[in-house]
Amino acid sequence: MLLKSSQNLEVGKECLNKGQYDAAASRIYYAVFQAVLNWARLKRGFVEQKDVHAAITRLMKVGTSSHLYHESFNNLRILRVKADYDPEPVEREELEDLLPMCERIIAFYKRQVE
Repeated sequence: MLLKSSQNLEVGKECLNKGQYDAAASRIYYAVFQAVLNWARLKRGFVEQKDVHAAITRLMKVGTSSHLYHESFNNLRILRVKADYDPEPVEREELEDLLPMCERIIAFYKRQVE
């Protein structure tokens, strides 16, 4: 799962650099999601549920020391939904503002399972 997370982050950054902001939002969201899901499975005994995304968001809210992680992940989720379903595209600035925190979240959850 961590390999998928790393690959999605790399592809997300490439899409961002190419101006493909909707694709970037989706890939970066899944990079964060997969890092958190890996932690939840290994450290919390998480078993997939019907709405795995909502369940992971709840676990993240109570499972970390940083409210900013949860808030940033939620903002990224909103961008991913916009990218997938909204006729308006994601703006570069929206994603660039979140990217550093996304990288911190991924690094944090990777360290939690080492």
